[in-house]
Amino acid sequence: MGIESLGHVDVKSGLLCVLDFGMAGAFSGSAAGAQSARQAAQGGAYGFTHDDVPVIVVPHLPPGRYPVSSVRIDEGPFKGMRQAVMVDFVPNPQAARTIELGKVLVDNARIGLFDADALGAWNEEHSADGLADIVFWGLHENEVAARFNAPRVGDDGFGFQNLPVAHAEAIARDLDVVKSGGQFRFAWDFRPHTHPFYLLRQIRKTEAEAGVLDVGGFAVCGFMTTWGDGEFPVLIDLDAQNRPVRCGLFFATNEAMQNMREVNG
Repeated sequence: MGIESLGHVDVKSGLLCVLDFGMAGAFSGSAAGAQSARQAAQGGAYGFTHDDVPVIVVPHLPPGRYPVSSVRIDEGPFKGMRQAVMVDFVPNPQAARTIELGKVLVDNARIGLFDADALGAWNEEHSADGLADIVFWGLHENEVAARFNAPRVGDDGFGFQNLPVAHAEAIARDLDVVKSGGQFRFAWDFRPHTHPFYLLRQIRKTEAEAGVLDVGGFAVCGFMTTWGDGEFPVLIDLDAQNRPVRCGLFFATNEAMQNMREVNG
């Protein structure tokens, strides 16, 4: 399948942070993430935990904008699944040795690549434009759509886009009442226009299942694992002068394959 581009990531602080961006709200509006990343790097560690959110830190990088790419499995039962994601710090990297930095813990089937100083600028809570979307889907989505007079929203199901937040919240409460009644089986999602909203919107629309978003003046790259949740190893390649030349995230682990077999029966 070859190499597919996922975009790029800005690293201005010298510290690249790898984490599930579904958990990045723990760092919003705070310098705690950047401080913890620097302390970890200074102490020779490759990771830290803040508010139970684990982060892998890739240290000692020259400031730059680095390409992010992915390789998928070519054949077999897992064809099309991500094999690895690479961040290249130099063109055509040549590794003299490779070390494992740790495993990134994923609970939301997605990963974000952040400069350490971008973590505090992540906006998880407040709509940037005062608007929000409501989307619902499931076994009885057509019946619920008829009740709410809701149009189809792309491939996501049914719902409403670009509503004032208060209006969207009112519909969300009504949907919750209907769902709690037990007559209809469906799921719904309230989506204020925050950083995760904009990044996930890109991810849903791209074949690469990836996107790049400006977060406080930093390009942040996010993508789906394609394997769902789990623990995935993060490795760094070093050249003969012990300089980092590539970071790799590996998804096609034995554990991930076994988990997928169990899910698929």
